[in-house]
Amino acid sequence: MHTLNHSQDDLNKISDMQDVEQMASKIREILNKEVEEIGNSKRCFIGGFSSGGWLAAYVWKTYEKPLAGLIAYSIATLKSLAVNKAQEESGVFWAHGIEDWMMQYKHGVYNNYALKDGKRKFVHVAREGLGHGVDTVVEVETKHFMEEVRSIKPKL
Repeated sequence: MHTLNHSQDDLNKISDMQDVEQMASKIREILNKEVEEIGNSKRCFIGGFSSGGWLAAYVWKTYEKPLAGLIAYSIATLKSLAVNKAQEESGVFWAHGIEDWMMQYKHGVYNNYALKDGKRKFVHVAREGLGHGVDTVVEVETKHFMEEVRSIKPKL
């Protein structure tokens, strides 16, 4: 981002998408190795916190194989980037502190709710009193989400 002035316009401007794509390419390489090791992309989650979560969401949206889901903490996704068809049933877990001063909660709501649709499980955990971070409640809810998404039978 160009600044942290907390405007929606600023969040939609990325300073260098070429650098973002280079980082995403490296993550995709690692993810491909994990998928190969596990033998099933639908058992893999990708996720992260803050800017790492933003990058994980970017990779998730552009990854060519279906994943189990995206786990995102304190992020606002790039709303202008469409989700790859491979992820249309891939779950989304998004947790955000309402008092987050770094990545304001309102931006997460504006951007991340675009990921909610009828085809995927979408869980949003909003935490009163939590700033830019993760707490035990978020950790427990993440575990429940992962267990539930893995137990969902794929549509034939």
